[in-house]
Amino acid sequence: MRWTRTCWHGRIAPERRFRTESAAAPEPRLGLRLQLRVAVIFQHFSSCTSNKGRCWKPRGARTHIAGIRRLALTFKGQAAHAGTTPLDLRQDALVAASRFVLDLRQALKGARASGSFVIATVGQINIAPNAPNVVPGEAQLVVDLRSDVAETLVTWTDRIRALGEQAVAGTKVRLTDCRLMSATQPTTCAPALTAHLREAARELGLLQQDIVSGAGHDAAFLSQIAPAAMLFVPSRDGMSHCAEEWTDADALAKGVATVLRAVRAFDSSEGVKS
Repeated sequence: MRWTRTCWHGRIAPERRFRTESAAAPEPRLGLRLQLRVAVIFQHFSSCTSNKGRCWKPRGARTHIAGIRRLALTFKGQAAHAGTTPLDLRQDALVAASRFVLDLRQALKGARASGSFVIATVGQINIAPNAPNVVPGEAQLVVDLRSDVAETLVTWTDRIRALGEQAVAGTKVRLTDCRLMSATQPTTCAPALTAHLREAARELGLLQQDIVSGAGHDAAFLSQIAPAAMLFVPSRDGMSHCAEEWTDADALAKGVATVLRAVRAFDSSEGVKS
């Protein structure tokens, strides 16, 4: 299931506003007490499948934004001539790296069966010498690891290293590097704002389910200075981050109606806590 998301940011405390904001500038208002900064951003997120096939829900309140870790692994073997080196004498770094990728995928299937959200992708591989008539002597790859639980990111970082070691066990290839390149922490969307979105969808008679954002979002950083919540609506054929990406006008209209209803509910409430 893919979702288009709407990001809703709560009020920024006066003492934490950007320095470029004029003290005399009028504050945005809806009603008497509502002071919100609203951003609408369209993107898609692949969510759940079930034994019955794809699971489609018209709305999804975002509960968390996944933290992201990038790890670089290097498999070192020995470059050799493709025509004169027998298979049993080869130290093929690409074969070891390929084994790692397949083992990682299998491990992730097990995690998915347990119900926890964790996903990893190998989308970049560089081999050397990178010639058609040479056995690869080195393979460097980058793993993109995501989860909504900080402890899970730590656990899977260790597990990825273990899978790398497992991939070279019994071979003449070595895992010479497994290092963390970058890391961001998971973000919890403001429960009060999320509750307003959830209730608004219910009042409008729209089906919805809570989901985790596997894609990163600027709301994760803005939530450090203001409460933030997000709403997803479905897109056609689940296409994401590509030219074919499309969300029907009716789905967008229902999403906007949900946000508007939540904003009005927020305006009539006592406010929001982060």
